[in-house]
Parts: sequence; structure tokens; C-alpha cells
Amino acid sequence: ANAELYSRVEDQNKEIEVLNASLQEKVIELHEIATHDTLTGLHNFGYFQEELHRRISEYQRCRGELFFSIVILDIDHFKRFNDTYGHEGGNLALKDVAKRFFAQARQMDLVCRYGGEEFVAILPKCHLEGARLFAERVRESIAATPVETDKEPVPVTASLGCAEYMPNELASSFIQRADEALYRSKEGGRNRVEVALQEYLNSEECPDNPADS
Repeated sequence: ANAELYSRVEDQNKEIEVLNASLQEKVIELHEIATHDTLTGLHNFGYFQEELHRRISEYQRCRGELFFSIVILDIDHFKRFNDTYGHEGGNLALKDVAKRFFAQARQMDLVCRYGGEEFVAILPKCHLEGARLFAERVRESIAATPVETDKEPVPVTASLGCAEYMPNELASSFIQRADEALYRSKEGGRNRVEVALQEYLNSEECPDNPADS
């Protein structure tokens, strides 16, 4: 009887181990779904927001010893591309641009889909000039080779805006400066890189915890 009971307990323990392993796999799978863009495989906007606030908090704790930048990318005339080659062609362009953007990033960088035809990268330990050089490599990589669609190879270009985080800056202000640089890229003729103005903010206008914004 004792041997039978021992055998039954062993079988149950093995079954529990299998169930726990399966549960862990499901947790990992759900986390991937929650934090990644299904089309491009990049991290999504929600994950970008979390990571940006974490980086800002880290910056504040280290009192500016760390530094980082962001680069926002927008595919030029994407609506026109979609209208001409359909959503399937548009999806191919999004995946292709995402792949080229990611290929230029370092292992420590975080490349995300920002929304629609926009992408964003967080570049740790990277000053504004380094972000600009990174963005230029990305721009050149995208412009160098057409996107292969079902109909024909189609040239694609992108505009990019760069900003370096400044002390006591709100997360919203940081993103806005990169967005404004991107807007200047598009207004300046597209297929180009612009950098944000590095005007230091008045500390009285900034809260003590900028990551809360």
C-alpha cells in the first residue's frame, strides 16, 4: 500500500511539474502578445512608454551621469503607398522598414513601433550627435533598397527626428521635441534627418519627478 501511494504521489508531482511548465509558457506567450507588435515583431507603444519612464527615472537617480536619446521615424507618403499597393503592400513596407531600423540598432537599444507608419528607438548612452548619425544610417538603409511588393519593387524613404533627454524634462516634452524635429524633416523635403533644439528648460517649470508626466 505504501509503495502504491508513493508511486501515485510521484505521478501527481510529475503532472504538476508539466502543468507548471505549461503555465509558465503561457505567461511568457501572453507577455509577448502584450508587449510586442504582431505585424513587425518590434515592441509596441505601451512598452516604449514604460521603458522611457524607466530611463528617465534612472537618469534622475544618477543625477545626469547617464544620458540617452530617442529617434522617431515616419515613412514618407505612406498613405499614397497604401492607396497604390493596397494594405498588403503597406504591411510589407512596414515590416521591411522595421527590419532595417532594428538592424542598425545596438543590442542595448530599444526599437518599437510607435503607431501607424511611425517607429521610435530609445538609445541609451547616446548623445544627440550619436543619435543623428544613427538616424542617418537608418535613413540611408531604407532609401538604398526598394521594398519588394507583389506588383513591383517600390522605393521607400523615411524622415527622422532626434532628441537628447535634458535634465528635469517631462517625458511629454522630450517626445514633443523629437516630434518637432521629425516635422521639420518632413517640411524640409522628407528623406532627411533633423535634430531637436537643445534649449535647456527652466527648472521651475518642471516637477521633481518628470517621469510621472
